[in-house]
Amino acid sequence: MNPNDDCRRESTFIYFLTVRGAKDDRDAWGKSDFDVLKAHANRLRIDAQRGAVLFAGRTDLPLRESTGIVVYCADSFAAAQDYANSDPAVLAGLMNARVAEFNPFIS
Repeated sequence: MNPNDDCRRESTFIYFLTVRGAKDDRDAWGKSDFDVLKAHANRLRIDAQRGAVLFAGRTDLPLRESTGIVVYCADSFAAAQDYANSDPAVLAGLMNARVAEFNPFIS
């Protein structure tokens, strides 16, 4: 089955990730911050393999200016918000997430 088949029956959302102000200097990160980042990336990989995450990445700007994005499928805005808020980087206070419905123009 094409992973996008399931997504076509759901809505597509995007969440924007920004590093929290106190964490915008990566040189000041400790081991626990890097562990959180690893958990964040692993979660996205797993969810991409099962077809829930369509793609994810970040801009190539200095950390304090960079934005990460995750495009994913969910049944509702509330479910999309729950998914973003349960991101390990958000839970740990490393990043903030902002969710919006995403309407692909070209796929």
